[in-house]
Amino acid sequence: WLTRSGAWPYAWRSARENAFLTLAERAAEHMLPELSRRKDGVIGPFAFADPEPVKRMLEEAGWQSVRFEPVDFQASFSADALELYMTRLGAVGQVYAALEPQLQQALIDCVRKAYEPYLSQGRIRFTAACWAISAVAPTGASQ
Repeated sequence: WLTRSGAWPYAWRSARENAFLTLAERAAEHMLPELSRRKDGVIGPFAFADPEPVKRMLEEAGWQSVRFEPVDFQASFSADALELYMTRLGAVGQVYAALEPQLQQALIDCVRKAYEPYLSQGRIRFTAACWAISAVAPTGASQ
């Protein structure tokens, strides 16, 4: 996301660099073998993981001086929200509601265990590996 105000918009870097974001599907793949995994460069959180095609697209649209700077920062949310997170978002969230209740509970137990290393003082904490994207608006563009 680009802004004219000089603010630094962020986009996720690769799935490999953001293991937290793909943890639920990796933990659940033995239970849900048909589960589709998130991939870099396609619609979703990792669409801008590879800066080169995004940079080309922005330059073709007239943006100038397009820069991608790697930024890592600490992120967290309440551990109370973990079940909502893992059952509503990502590949697991897409199939969760259609599962039998017994499989839903087994899946929650399995995935919750996988998140234990991220639990600290009632919060889920992880490092977000992002790109800070900056660019100069096309000449003559309205604000």
